[in-house]
Amino acid sequence: MSLPPLQAGWAEALLGQPVGSEPRSTCADCAMASGPAPAFRADLKCCMYLPRLPNFVVGRILADPTAAREPVRARLADPRQRTPWGLERPADWSAAYAQALQDGRFGQQLDLRCPHWLDADGGTCGIWAHREATCSTWHCRVDRGAVGKAMWTALRRWLEDVQDLVARWCVEQVGRPQTWDAAEAEAFYRACGQQAEGLTLETIKRLGGFGLRIRSRELRATWRERAHRALPLRLEAGRWRVVFEDTQTVELRSYGDYDGLTLSRGAFAALAAFDGRPVAQVMRGLGAAAPDPDSLQAWVDHGLLQSSDPHDGLSRPAPRSQDR
Repeated sequence: MSLPPLQAGWAEALLGQPVGSEPRSTCADCAMASGPAPAFRADLKCCMYLPRLPNFVVGRILADPTAAREPVRARLADPRQRTPWGLERPADWSAAYAQALQDGRFGQQLDLRCPHWLDADGGTCGIWAHREATCSTWHCRVDRGAVGKAMWTALRRWLEDVQDLVARWCVEQVGRPQTWDAAEAEAFYRACGQQAEGLTLETIKRLGGFGLRIRSRELRATWRERAHRALPLRLEAGRWRVVFEDTQTVELRSYGDYDGLTLSRGAFAALAAFDGRPVAQVMRGLGAAAPDPDSLQAWVDHGLLQSSDPHDGLSRPAPRSQDR
C-alpha cells in the first residue's frame, strides 16, 4: 500500500527515495479477516474509521472522475462536517468511535464503517488515490515489526502536520468564502485542490518552520533505523504474550494488537535461551536448534527479544499504539 501521489512526492523529496509499502498488509484480501479467529469483519476490515479530509484533498477527489465522489458530496452537505479547512468528523461519530475502541471492537462495529467504502471486489476504498495521513500509513502487519511501526507512525505525524499547513495555506490563497452552502463549499474545495497541485516541499518547509523541522528529523531517524539491520551483542526476553498455540506452533505478539510471529515449538523453546549472555555464546549452545539470522532479526524487530545492554538504543520496550 503506497502513499497517494501528492503526499508520496512530498515524502520522497524529504527522504530521497519512495516510501514503499508493506506487503503483508493486504487490503484487497484482508489479512485480518481470515484464519481461525479473524480480528476484523470481512465486510468492514480496518475501514471502521472516518477520515478528516483536508480541503485540498477534498478538491482533488471532486476533480477526479475515477473517484467515488458522491459520498464526499454527502459529507459536504452536512454542515457539521464542512469547514474551510476540510471535512471534519461529527461529534456523535467521534464519541461512538471512542466507545468502540474502549470496548475492543475495532474492525467489528459495522455501523461505524467508513462512508467511502465500496462493496466492489470484496470491499475497496472509493478515494484510494487521495487517502489522508492515517489511512495511507496505517498497517495491520509490518515487516520490520516495532522498528517499521515507529517509521510509519513518524510518517503519519509528519503528514498530519503537512496536511494542516497546506490546508491553512490554501485558505489564505483562495480566500475564505463569505457564504458557506454546499455548492459554494464544493467550488472552494476544488480551488484548494488546484492550489496544492504544484506545491513543493521547499514551500511547505517555509510554511512549517521549526515544528515541521522537528517532525522531519523524527521521520528521517526512524527511516534510517528501519533501513539498518544490526543485532545487539547481548539479548534477553522482551515483552510478549501468547495469543494462539497448538501442538506444533505458538503465535506471539509484542508491539501491537494485530501483528505477531508464529514460531514452531522448537523455535519457541530456543527463545528462552536468550538470557542476557552474548548472542554468539547462546547460538553456539543451541547448535542445530539455533535460529537463522533472519529469524533472529525478526524476533528483535517484533520485540520478542531486546538488548540486555541498558546503553543500547534497542533495549527500550517496543512501543504499542492504536493509531486509528
